[in-house]
Amino acid sequence: TADHGEMLGDHYLWGKNAPYEGALNIPLVIRDPSRRAAAGTVVEAFTESVDIAPTLLDWIGQPVPPGWNGRSLLPFLEGETPTHWRGHMFAEIDIGDPVGPTRFERVFGVPAEAANYAILSDGTHKYVHFNGGIAPLLFDVRHGAEGEDLAGGLKHMAELLHYSRLMLDHRMTHAHQSHARLMITDDGIRP
Repeated sequence: TADHGEMLGDHYLWGKNAPYEGALNIPLVIRDPSRRAAAGTVVEAFTESVDIAPTLLDWIGQPVPPGWNGRSLLPFLEGETPTHWRGHMFAEIDIGDPVGPTRFERVFGVPAEAANYAILSDGTHKYVHFNGGIAPLLFDVRHGAEGEDLAGGLKHMAELLHYSRLMLDHRMTHAHQSHARLMITDDGIRP
């Protein structure tokens, strides 16, 4: 696997900084000769880069530290889907440069710290939220229609609201909570 894909000319773009499948849908191949139950199986469930470290820790019998967002993929190697598995993918893309303004920063008039966007897709729609007050994008991806933005009118306002709320829920669920889950007791601090 890799941390990102490459556009390689799709949508007339190069590189990784695009909200399209070429940059987001990256194959992940896991092979464990000792686990034959799911050998050769293609898993369609949403996985993310944050799942790799928990998978490796699970593989060697170590617990996943509190506050980590990823989950172990080992159940998939046993032919099972983990309970309460995610129903969407989420990605964040930073396209700012603190040294000199990027093309994105110049075109949209945003500072480096606001030159970023987040993407959420559930397999039917892809929602792209830009920082800095830039209008969002919404694509119906069921038929590979990544070119038609549905966010620009009232017709798809319900979907736009749904996906913006889903993204906010995701961000709040996975916010940095290293101190929020600690308890101070007479015996010290414990999770």
